[in-house]
Amino acid sequence: MRIVKLTVSGQFLMSDKFFEMYQNEKLIENFKGLGNWENENNGDISLILASDDTIGMITEALQAIEIPFTSENLTDQYSIYTVKLPESYDGFGTFTIEVSADGRRTVAVQKRNEEWQVSRYASGLGAASKVS
Repeated sequence: MRIVKLTVSGQFLMSDKFFEMYQNEKLIENFKGLGNWENENNGDISLILASDDTIGMITEALQAIEIPFTSENLTDQYSIYTVKLPESYDGFGTFTIEVSADGRRTVAVQKRNEEWQVSRYASGLGAASKVS
């Protein structure tokens, strides 16, 4: 599973064009509820995605409405787990990739926080099964 970080620059976010898009809600509707949003220290915003379909859809949407962005492959910085605990047990950049019909979530866990995150799941009496 590929994990990609798409980043839109803070300079663009301050532009008249972005403000117009925001007012028309084009940007918000295209990206609502997808991936893991991060605010960068330099004013940029990033969206971390882990589904090839979603990555393609968001990339095409950004290009269609002419929003400049950069793309960075983060696959080697995450491990993939399945858990049956709610998102309230997630921390340190862990995010849900998908939810199965039985409520089991597939999550992306940052490797640098993996030990803590797995222990956090165990504190809720939930096992975390490593997928990759």
